[in-house]
Amino acid sequence: MFAKSLILMLILCFQSYLRVSQKLHTVSQVVVGAVVGSTFSILWYWLWNAFVLDAFVSSLWVRIIVLLGSAVLCLGFLLHVVRHWLKDEWNLIKMCYIINIVPCCKCKNLGHFIVDHCKVEFWQKIFHPFFIANV
Repeated sequence: MFAKSLILMLILCFQSYLRVSQKLHTVSQVVVGAVVGSTFSILWYWLWNAFVLDAFVSSLWVRIIVLLGSAVLCLGFLLHVVRHWLKDEWNLIKMCYIINIVPCCKCKNLGHFIVDHCKVEFWQKIFHPFFIANV
């Protein structure tokens, strides 16, 4: 059991390192996320063992309700993420057409503005007036 926990911790530490190295998060954000996540997981474990575990083991209805509730929450979260992901992508596409972005200098394809080097050009055109004037 200790070996599995150690492997999981190493994977999570590597994931945290990647989030910071790829500049998706700052070190402070990763530390706060780890503290909040650890706190909630410890609280969940304590509450589960204190209140739910006995009822879960002894009653079929409690098992059904817990499993269905978990499935519904997971599906709702998945739909929420996909809906907002698609909405953000659509808004980015609409902004490209509104400000008349020219094709990327590297890939020569307007449809590739999602690629990192094209995103940089996209945001430069929005937030840097000198860049817009010289296009």
